[in-house]
Amino acid sequence: MSEKINTGGPAFPSEVGGKTPADPRAGMTLRDHFAGLAMQAVALEWMRATTEVGNTHWINKHSNEVGDDYTAYTVVSMAYELADQMIAKRDEGISG
Repeated sequence: MSEKINTGGPAFPSEVGGKTPADPRAGMTLRDHFAGLAMQAVALEWMRATTEVGNTHWINKHSNEVGDDYTAYTVVSMAYELADQMIAKRDEGISG
């Protein structure tokens, strides 16, 4: 059984939306929102890295296990990893 992912709850809660974060009417989760924001930075770094001659370190460091190609899967994975770290850091501040 996989570990339950902390989504951070709804990103933009509304009384009009769903009653619980699991309700699809509640909208996107905070995790999805954070990942969308992080993905912009990840994609920008990829574009910067690929336009600089000889700068392949960043791409090689973050290539996925399928091969050496930098793919959309890698961008998304990195974005959600950053989102998870943001939520964890946020939770530390709330509980600590």
